[in-house]
Amino acid sequence: MHLRLPDDWRKRSLSSLKRAGMARSARALAALALLAMIAAACSSTGSQSDKAGIGADCLSARDDGCVSDLCLVLDSSTAYCTQPCQAQADCPTGYLCLSSSLGSVCQARGAGGVCSVEADCPAGLQCDTSSARCYIAVTRSACGA
Repeated sequence: MHLRLPDDWRKRSLSSLKRAGMARSARALAALALLAMIAAACSSTGSQSDKAGIGADCLSARDDGCVSDLCLVLDSSTAYCTQPCQAQADCPTGYLCLSSSLGSVCQARGAGGVCSVEADCPAGLQCDTSSARCYIAVTRSACGA
């Protein structure tokens, strides 16, 4: 008993092998391109796009974590990115242009006692608009009066 194959069996098998090989090559090329993109993304170091804008927390990264390279440290648990300023117009809404250890920078209202109006201060404190700082109002009276 002999099996009889169609006359064009060689042509069909060759073309299907070529198609399969081309499909494998295309998949391999796509995989290599994807790996190259992932490797490029993983190897980027500290670009400007990785840095945070004004107001962002920079307690751990400090100046390196800010677009402006200025991190205003208020205390051991509070620090935020800021930017230099010459006038109030240089600062975004909610910030005041005030002098600090970094020079004149935009400082967030309410943070670290910075204020321009009473509402910027924590409850019970008042705003000294001449210094832009919150303070505790004290009333003095004479003893026995």
